[in-house]
Amino acid sequence: MKDTKIMGCAVACIVVGFIALHATVHETREGCVPISSLTLEQAYASCQGIVSSIHRSHDHTFIQIYDGDFLDVPFFNAEIAISVGDFLVVEGGISEYRGRIQIIPEKYTVIPVTYGVCTDTHCDTWLSDHAPELSPGFHALVRESAPGEDICKKELFYPFIEVSGVITSSYPKNDSYCSILFSGLRLYHEPSLESGEITGYGIPTDDGIVLLWYRWTDLEPESISSAVTHPQGYPVKVCGTIISQRISHGHIFVIIEDATGCISIPIFADQQLLLGITAESFIPGQIVTVKGILSQYRGTQEIIPSVIS
Repeated sequence: MKDTKIMGCAVACIVVGFIALHATVHETREGCVPISSLTLEQAYASCQGIVSSIHRSHDHTFIQIYDGDFLDVPFFNAEIAISVGDFLVVEGGISEYRGRIQIIPEKYTVIPVTYGVCTDTHCDTWLSDHAPELSPGFHALVRESAPGEDICKKELFYPFIEVSGVITSSYPKNDSYCSILFSGLRLYHEPSLESGEITGYGIPTDDGIVLLWYRWTDLEPESISSAVTHPQGYPVKVCGTIISQRISHGHIFVIIEDATGCISIPIFADQQLLLGITAESFIPGQIVTVKGILSQYRGTQEIIPSVIS
């Protein structure tokens, strides 16, 4: 009888202990912690952040999120409907891979984010639909469910980076595009962008900035005499009249002039298909607009074109 009572007490203690442990774990899972505070000793945690990169390989989805620091979140054998710039809340086991802390997700939520800029006199259209009372500056708004409310607005105050400059070139990279500024800074974004002025806000990557919001404007046409004053490699846009054309080894060399001077436009053989250009495209006296990169060959200024119209 005594043994039975002891056994009963032991079982009761185990049940109470299990309930307490479960409550403790459940409480831990409910609260998100900063990425910078994660350690392997925690075993299990919940974090949140903006999706800064996505890599898909062999049915796996590898995601990195950002809250001022970076965290890897690998979804093994899973195709996740998620985009760069989304807000990801994730909880799961803590592990380490190649010296980097990561969370192996057990639960996650993907929430869209609205990005935009307000000024003293204007609020971005998308932002004004959500929160017209916003102060001037860059804003990142998350829509979240809350007790007693259908939708509430939450603003993210992460270390966002402001960028501005002139795009010299762009090329596809993975599922997005990379633009290079004249300063050398790399910007990752969608969709593709031509040479032009750009201002925006984003988050850092290993080799550049992921743009979350940007405003792009085309280059303003300038005179040839003004264009040639820029440094080599600078993007320019000029308009002029064709005064000569020659073909050599499959390359087309055109010279245009305006009221301030003249400049050479070399169109190399491997560029002609991309530009939609043939030798028959040009006629002396024709007026063309050229956008491209300022260069120099044997002391002669020229523009390596990216667009001819």
